[in-house]
Amino acid sequence: MEADASMKGGAYILEERKITKAFKWSEEQTEQSINVLEALALLEGTRDWAKKGSKEEKLMIKTDSQLLYFALKNRKATGIRFNSICREIVRNLGGYEWEVEWVSSEEQLADAPSRYFL
Repeated sequence: MEADASMKGGAYILEERKITKAFKWSEEQTEQSINVLEALALLEGTRDWAKKGSKEEKLMIKTDSQLLYFALKNRKATGIRFNSICREIVRNLGGYEWEVEWVSSEEQLADAPSRYFL
């Protein structure tokens, strides 16, 4: 799964299932930091994954957000809102095998769909 955010919208791609979803942020969400928006985009993807995921499938999460990468890898985040979203992401993935990988913005497949609303 790849997830990304811009200040206007977010997107995630479940490549193995050929699912791409892009969404526009609400006015309230646009007031959040880019780190919170990156986490919210991934949260949306993990909600979808948790509904349809198989316990036999390993989920590889790719993010171009270093803060989100380290928060998930170390299971430790700062900031009340960011921490709360990261905890929900981990809860959604409970019982599934998963790992997180940092990728550059240029390699991030969800980058273009997240900017669709610009």
